[in-house]
Formats: sequence, C-alpha cells, structure tokens
Amino acid sequence: MNTPDRFLHRVHQRARFNALVWSLTLAALATFLHLATSLNWLPPSAPLVIGHWSLVISSAIVLTIWIRRSRRLSAHSLARRLDAEWSLAARLESSAELASDRSALASAQRADAARHLDAHPAPGAAGWFSGVTLLALVGLLLLTQVSLLGLRALGPDPEVAQPAALPPDISATIVWETPESEIKATAIEEILLVALATSRTGLRSLSLEIAVNGEPRLSRPLDTAMLATLAKPGAHPVDVALYLDEVAAEEFDLVSYHLRAERLTATPTPPVASPLQFIQIRPPREDVIHLKTPPGGGGSDLNLLATLLGNLKAAQLQLLKQNFLLAHATIDHASTAWREENTRITADQKLLAQKTTEAREFAITEALPTLVVDNLTQCIPLMESAAVQIAAAANEPAAKPQGQALGLIVASEKLIRKIMIESQGQAGPPGPKNHDPFKNEQTFKLPPRANTPAGQLEQLAQAQANAAAGQAASNKKDPLAEQADLAAKLAALAAAKSLDPAAQAKTAQAALDAAEAARQLAQGDTAAARAPGAAAAQALREATAAQEAAGRATAQAVLENIRRELNAAESLADPAARAEALAAATAQLRAEAIAQQQTGSAEAARQLAATAAKTAQGANSADDAAAAAQAVLTPRDHALARAARQLSRASQPGPGSVGSAPEVELGAQLAAQLLADPAARELSGNLIAGLRARSGSANTVVPPDLRGAADKLVALLEAARQSGRRDEQVRRFNPDDLDAVYRPAVEAYFEKLSRDAK
Repeated sequence: MNTPDRFLHRVHQRARFNALVWSLTLAALATFLHLATSLNWLPPSAPLVIGHWSLVISSAIVLTIWIRRSRRLSAHSLARRLDAEWSLAARLESSAELASDRSALASAQRADAARHLDAHPAPGAAGWFSGVTLLALVGLLLLTQVSLLGLRALGPDPEVAQPAALPPDISATIVWETPESEIKATAIEEILLVALATSRTGLRSLSLEIAVNGEPRLSRPLDTAMLATLAKPGAHPVDVALYLDEVAAEEFDLVSYHLRAERLTATPTPPVASPLQFIQIRPPREDVIHLKTPPGGGGSDLNLLATLLGNLKAAQLQLLKQNFLLAHATIDHASTAWREENTRITADQKLLAQKTTEAREFAITEALPTLVVDNLTQCIPLMESAAVQIAAAANEPAAKPQGQALGLIVASEKLIRKIMIESQGQAGPPGPKNHDPFKNEQTFKLPPRANTPAGQLEQLAQAQANAAAGQAASNKKDPLAEQADLAAKLAALAAAKSLDPAAQAKTAQAALDAAEAARQLAQGDTAAARAPGAAAAQALREATAAQEAAGRATAQAVLENIRRELNAAESLADPAARAEALAAATAQLRAEAIAQQQTGSAEAARQLAATAAKTAQGANSADDAAAAAQAVLTPRDHALARAARQLSRASQPGPGSVGSAPEVELGAQLAAQLLADPAARELSGNLIAGLRARSGSANTVVPPDLRGAADKLVALLEAARQSGRRDEQVRRFNPDDLDAVYRPAVEAYFEKLSRDAK
C-alpha cells in the first residue's frame, strides 16, 4: 500500500524534473548528430542540419517551460490538483499537512487516503521512464563518440593497418546489339553497327577501330553530337556505319572492328573496348571453277584440306576474340583468375600452331596447292610468336600476329573454295562437315523496344493507366510511392526530348499531372488525386497515339522512296550495280527500322526490318515486301486512293505524262497488295511486267495498250473504296414503320405519360 507522503514525493519529483529530462535528451540527440558527421557516420546534408537545429531549439523551449513551471509547482498544490481530479475530498492535501503528526487521528487519515490511492496509478510514469531510458541510450552513444574522438586526437596507431578508402565507381561497358559477331559481306556494303555504351562517369572519346587481316587500317572517331550525349553518365545507344569500301578490303579478306572509348575522369584510366567482331569479304557472285581433275590430288584429299582449314580458322578466330577480351578485362592482370585464363589461352595457341604444322605436312604429302603450303608455313611462326607474347602478358600486341595468321588461313580458303571437283567415276568419301563461323546472310536484329524512349513511353502509359484505375482500391500497397515514381520517370522522359514534338508536349503535360496526383496522395486526399491521375493517363494515351501516327507517316514516306529505288534497280543490266543499289536500300531500311524502334512506331519498325530482310535477297521479293509494308502502315482508304491516283497517270498522254510509268508501276504494286481478288492481282502483275518490258528508261510514258489495264485497276480500287464506306443515309423516325401489333401499346404508354405529367 502506497503511503500518501511517499506517493506525493514521487509524483512531485517526476512532475518537477520530467521536462528537464526531456530537454537534456533533445540536447543529447542534437550533440549525437553533430558528432556523427564529424566521425563520418552520417554524410553531411541539408536535412541533417535542419534536424540538428530543430533538436537544439526544441531543447531550449522545453528547458524554458521547465524553469517556469518548477517554481510554481509544490507538493501542496500538486495534492490539491490530484484531489480535485480524482475526487478524493482533500485527502491528499490533508495528508501533506499532517505528514509530521504522529497522532492516532493523523494515522487514520493517512490510512484512509492510502486506501483511496490504490485505485489510481501514479501520473506521468510513462513520460518519465521513456525520457530516462532514451537519455541513457543517447548517453551511451555519446560516450562512444567521445572515446573515438579521443583516439583520433591521439593519432592512428602506426602498427594497425588503416582501412583503404573505396575507389570511385568508374565502370564502363560497350556491348554490341547488331550485327552478329561474325558475318559475311561484299567489299562495297555499308554495315550498320548498333551498340549500347554504359558508363558511370561518361565517355570522353569514342572511335571505331578497323583492321584488315590483323593490320590496323582505319580509326574513325564519332561525331561531336554523339560524343556530347556519351559524356553524360548512363546508358546511351551508339549507331555508326561501317563502309567497307573505305578500308579497301579484297575478296576473302578478314575485317575486324571494335569500339574504343576513354572515360571522362580526372586521372588517366585504361580505355574501354567493345568485343571484337569480324566480317569476311565475300565476292559479289559465288563463282565456281569446275575442273575435270583435282590439282595434285584426289577429291577426298581436297575436301579434307578444306575441312582442316575451316577448323583452323574457327579455332584461331576464337583465340583472337578471347585474347582481345583478356587484354581489355577490367580485373587486375595480376589476379589468379586472370593469370589462369591467360595460361589457358597460351596453351591453346601453342596447340593450334602444332595443328597447323600437321595440316601443312598433310598438304605437302598429298601434293596439294603450293599457295596453301606457303600460307600455312607462314602461319606457324606467327602463332608461336603470339603464344610467347600472351605468356608474357603482352595480350594487345599479340592480337596482331593472331590476326595475320587468321588472314593467311582465310587466303588459303580463297583458293580451295574456288575449286569444285566434278567427279568422273567413283568419288571418294566426303570429308567431315565444315562448320563455318561466318554467316552468309547477316541477321539483323532490332534493339529491344523496352530500352528505347518509345518503349518507355508505352510502358509508362500502361503503368499510369493502371495507377489511375487503382488509386481508390483498398488493397493498393503504396499508391503514393508508385505515383511519385511514375511522375519522376515521366519528367525524365520529357526532359530527354527524344520523342516526336506532339508526343513530347503530351508527355510533359502528363508529368505535371502525375506530379499533382502524387502531391494530393501525399496529403491523404485520394479523391482529389483521381482527376490529375486520370488526366495524366489520358495525356499519355494521346502521346502514344501521336508517336505511333508520326512514326507510321515517316515510314510510309521512306517506303515510297525505297520502292522507287528498287524499281529502278530492277532495270539495271549490270549485276554489280544492282547489288550495290540493293545494299544501299537495305542499309537505309535497317537504319529507319532502328530509328522507328527507338522513337517511332513498333509496327513500322517490324515492317521495315522485314522489308530489309527481303531486300537483301533480291529485287523481286523486295518490291512485294515494300509494297506490302506500305499497305499495312497506311490507312486502307488512303492507300486505295493513293494507288488509284498513281494508276491514273497512265491516262494522261502527252508531254505532261513524261515519267508516268514509274508512278503507274508503284500504283500497280500497291494495288496488288490491297486487292484480294486474284483477277486484280493478275492484272497488276501483267501491267508491271508490260511496263518493265517496254520501258527503256525510268522517264517514259505508259504505252497505249497498257492504259486499259491501268484504268481497270482504278475502277477496282474505287469499287473497293465504296464498299468499305458505311451507309451515311440519315433515317427519320416514322410511326407508320412500326408493326401494327405494337401500335396500341405504344399509344397507351405515351398517353399514360401525358396524364402523369399533369
């Protein structure tokens, strides 16, 4: 049982010093934050400074309150307040006055007050114990900080190793997206190279390094505009064209290339290099020499030698790529993992030199072509020299003899591949299949849509639509964090200014609306956040629609020009000139496909990439693919009207019709893709064949006997346009058109409505 005097003493002490304890706690917390920045426990920041001074000011305010209240707070005044609050009829105040009285009456009074106190806990206990506990914890932290500061003042112990500061993150990578690592191409082709450069510090310079048969041939730096973009940290796409005619490569030469960059750092750092890629130059036409007898040996020996050369080429190619990656690896060259990999490549290069010696001995024994023997003889010391340099950790210089040896092997294949044996009698068994690492046809791949600005716009539009639809849902985990993240991403996309102007404006407006929705959610007003969230979703839908429309319009114009070039290439008599025209059209289609994938229409990118694949195969299939792509990307009514206008040029004889034949041919190709009628397709094909057979040049008029076919196609196109239009006739309501059975019910219903209205 609590005695009234001890109860009052305990409550009085807590009420008197509680504010002082909390003032000291706040001051200790402020001191802890200040010392934490001195010890580098916390990084200096504006919020930390604001929090420190807020604690200091709060401590001063609480201390002022304590000084003012402690003067007026006495045991008697506290007893009167508790008597009034707990309805004790002045029992505590009487106990305080009779504290020194030892009479029976005073003892009875104190016992009665103690019985009434058992039903009331001591006030202020929670605040008092919380403040004391927190003050003790902060005191321990302050004691630790003061001890560390004392040790720092005495200086570090020279016998104790100090932890080294973490180096800054200067990582950077360059990864190829297209083409494949080994391809074949003619000596006049333009190869579109696409890579992704990622860096933490930005890149100072970037150049395309090209070598032919291991000999450096050309170093071409990128333009200033692209370097300005690469100077910013982050991931940036790199588009560069490789013109093979600039390096003067010959048939069966081996062209290697890679991107080389310098980091944007204050101190010199090792360069960054992309993986090494290869192009084998193939002839424009795969000519084959047929001989009755093999030179110096049987057909099976020649096949076996071709297989050996193919295997040597594939092995040397892989060793060259592995050595190049090892030379530009970011790990320490003194590490165990690097040295083990370097030792493995050295051993493989030595083994390949031995296998080359065996192939040379086989060529000598079987009296095979002398040029092959001579080339293999030169390869052996080059491979051995490369192995010695790799073993000495001179990996980058070792790439030169490796490339030279690879070029000699390819030159040997140049002779073997131009000889095909036409056997007479019993042929020998075929040799093992030769797996050529170089692909005859380049596999063109579009960059992933999700990593492009257009793809990000589509993803953000879907995410904002989902957020706007689910803001009021009770099971939403954190709508505020989601909406704030969407607003930040939209603002970054709008600031990049990489979209179509119309889509860019809508994206910027969506960023503002999304930020307003996040602000309303932060204030707890979910209902008010719905309107700006829905507005942001609508703006993004309009942005994606504008981006799609702009991309399709651009792709339509590109396809129209490409179709003209393909039709003109069809009339070229020189195969080399035709191949060059097709290569140029293929490069243009691939470049536009990548541009559409980055900032345009995804469907346009797919259609352009498919057309580029057909263009690489030949003009005939390219004509149909380009027309089909244009028909898909153009609204049907507009496409029908365009084809009709182009075909109508056939009915305009005279000087004004000069050059109408190319237009009519374009219209016929488009009509063949738009009209599903087999007769219309046959009519289009006959018209195109007739124009190509009778046209001596691109600028010519349509012959009179072909104008009728063009007019028939125009009529079919107009019929297709009319059948696709909906009935626009306006029909008015006529009661006489109703069935007689329903008339009484309808009249009764309207009569009832008129009576109820009165």
